[in-house]
Amino acid sequence: INREHTFYSYVNELNGDYTQRQSTDCNDNYQKDGSELVIDYFEDDCILNGGVWQANSNDPCSSMCNLNNKTMHDLCWEVYDNDLRLTGHCAIGLATGSAFCDSGNNLYDKAEVLYDACFGDCDGENGDIDIIGQGIEPWEDRNCNSIYDSEPELVVVDVNNELDCNITQYASWDTNYDGGAGICFYDRGNQKWDDEETCYGDFPTCNYTELYKRGFAPNYLMVSYENQDNPLVLATIFSGEIYRDCGDDMLCNEYEFGYDPGTCSDGYSGTEELCCKHNLCWDYSLSTCDLSFPNCNLPISGGWFENLDPNNDDCTNCPVLEGDFPNGEERNFQYDSGEFVIKDFNGDQSYSSTDTFVTKFLNYSDCDQNPGNCGGDLFEIISDEFEVASSSESLQKLEAEAEVSSYKIVGQIPNMNLGNLNIVKTQWPNDDESDGESEDYMLFVSANNTDQNNLDYIVKLIQPYFYYANTPYTSFPTDYIDYDQDKWWQQLVWEQDTLIYSLDGDILDEQRRYSTYSVDSDTANYVVHKEYDVSVANADMTYGGVVIENCILITRTITLTMIGPGFDYKFKSETYLKENYPIVKEIISWSWPPTFGASRQWSKISSIEFKEDSDTYTSFLNNIEPIDLQNLQEYEEFDYNPFRISNTIGLQRFIIPAE
Repeated sequence: INREHTFYSYVNELNGDYTQRQSTDCNDNYQKDGSELVIDYFEDDCILNGGVWQANSNDPCSSMCNLNNKTMHDLCWEVYDNDLRLTGHCAIGLATGSAFCDSGNNLYDKAEVLYDACFGDCDGENGDIDIIGQGIEPWEDRNCNSIYDSEPELVVVDVNNELDCNITQYASWDTNYDGGAGICFYDRGNQKWDDEETCYGDFPTCNYTELYKRGFAPNYLMVSYENQDNPLVLATIFSGEIYRDCGDDMLCNEYEFGYDPGTCSDGYSGTEELCCKHNLCWDYSLSTCDLSFPNCNLPISGGWFENLDPNNDDCTNCPVLEGDFPNGEERNFQYDSGEFVIKDFNGDQSYSSTDTFVTKFLNYSDCDQNPGNCGGDLFEIISDEFEVASSSESLQKLEAEAEVSSYKIVGQIPNMNLGNLNIVKTQWPNDDESDGESEDYMLFVSANNTDQNNLDYIVKLIQPYFYYANTPYTSFPTDYIDYDQDKWWQQLVWEQDTLIYSLDGDILDEQRRYSTYSVDSDTANYVVHKEYDVSVANADMTYGGVVIENCILITRTITLTMIGPGFDYKFKSETYLKENYPIVKEIISWSWPPTFGASRQWSKISSIEFKEDSDTYTSFLNNIEPIDLQNLQEYEEFDYNPFRISNTIGLQRFIIPAE
């Protein structure tokens, strides 16, 4: 049986990560510029040409070369004098006290756009940057100085033409300001030295939209310049609504009356080719259907039917190309009036397209020849589109039936010699259990397991388990078999988890090991980080109130982080070991991320410690008896019960407490 189906999937995703972009265009001129020139550059140039550099320690910007008696003020201005998109003014670095050429964009800049939120008892916006909790009101930091530039650039008074403005020392003329009236102003840099500007992806050249570096989270203010004189802060952003692209009858093909993906006249379901093969009408040499074959069971006409569009409302030229005219509303990849809105993101009870923004337009005189780097471009913030994909599956027709039975599979042990596997069972009184006892099974790999460096390990097989981020604080049952699968998820495949590392049987003080790996699943994707630390510590014993000194303390901390939300969960085992003791003490703890402003706290889940005379102790791995895994339930030591899974860490069951 062969079936193929075309799927139409609605896709929403951040377009170009606009909300994570931190601008690297620190002179705001929409071109990639090199690092700003420093005083050493001009001094070296002066000396190279046979001159003497006359440094001024009190005012480095007044330093000059005796060849032309031009100060740093003059030199910074002249070096950018013929650059349409740059100006240079000498400035003193606050950190170094050294002079450099602070470059501007040769355009009159108004105040930066601030998202002015009013909180508390105040009437309207107040125009100031207000401290709110731990942060401040955001602004569009176009010059990368991390300072809100609340004032426009300084205007030269009583200068109303370009000629007089050029005579004024170090002043600039913006011809296009105020509809062509022009303005004379002192072009402001950002008052800090800027290195060479970089493009995302480190390209040698790039468009202005690629002059950025990516931040860690969507926390940069977005401003739309659809109205260039009145930019709009985008405090909320919505994607386009999700709708059923089925036409105004709101019925997709599969639900329209008369839909037929392909059927033979004898009722066989399949493609036309399979229908012909099934009815002995297929010419294999020509790969065609020949209804004239003597043994063909199909009529000359009407032997195979297909109706994929019963209402005849599919779009015939989709996606629409230039010059095409789509016919039909279903699957035309655009919202049509009457189509059902599945998800209304902005809650306006009607269809809305995805939010967009327009970049600021920099009105340089070369924009006609170089329009791609002047701004004023419209972009979707969140992409709003359909993806089309086909999927097919082939299954052999049923030829036989058989009843089979097998043991219940509780886990898939890694490919290994089962003779190296040790099964350890633990029991303890528990009033919650029907028989008054709880029990766990733990699987240990043979203790002679070593790595390529001849390191001896103690290794346990575990089934890694992970949390759901939406239910961290709930009451949990006392046994794995009762766990709510909507709250916890556990892998079926087992993995080897090293409890103790050693060298030739010796545990090394101050040994530390770290490992990190990722786990992908249908439920979620996780990053698992393991930390292993050995130290010497005293063990405070609960029973008897004694202190056992100079124990080997092995601390294992495991952090599980759900990729995406970034929510993490930690659990830890602290195992105290000493010669002549099987185990001195072991403490199991867990920790969820703290609430805002609080520090992380560890909560003890359970602990075990040695209680009897150490002289009578026999290792729990010494009494080894070979068993048949297939007949595990037949052994008295296992209470004639089958193997069952529970979550353990170290030598103890891992049960999440109710509080």
